[in-house]
Amino acid sequence: MKVLMLVSSLDSHRKGATDGFIVDWVRALGQKVGTLTVLTYNFNPKEKLPANTKVIKIIGNNFLTRNIDLILKVFKYSKENDVIFAHILEVFGIIAGVIGKINRKKSFLWYCQGYDLSKHWLAKTALLSVDKILTSTNEIKERYIKEAGNQLKNKIEVIGHGIYLPHYD
Repeated sequence: MKVLMLVSSLDSHRKGATDGFIVDWVRALGQKVGTLTVLTYNFNPKEKLPANTKVIKIIGNNFLTRNIDLILKVFKYSKENDVIFAHILEVFGIIAGVIGKINRKKSFLWYCQGYDLSKHWLAKTALLSVDKILTSTNEIKERYIKEAGNQLKNKIEVIGHGIYLPHYD
């Protein structure tokens, strides 16, 4: 399987970052798939990643140019991959869902936020755009269905959190 993954950062050493765990996700996923292409805003080239993993930076000096670059790269690289896996950002979910449908690729969004979806149109749009939503608990699943509608009922998979305990030693 070939996977296109969208993440905000791939840097386990960035000061003050709360998303350093994503590097471990990329390492683990890279060991289980044929190829893994990661699109990210921030990448530390010192990270040790599997040989089948290619990292491509999303570039741009502002919101507009970054998102244009993101759209163009997702469109291009999704053609070479079987699925698109987006991590937590609403813009990633919307772009993965829409471009996935255009290129006939399955799209997945890991999403676990505390927003009230009935008041957060961007989050609701992201969840409605993708083929499958992955989240951590049944409580979150039920809340998303209540706030965004029954059309999410068969789209949400509860997979739990992949807590990597050595980070807390």
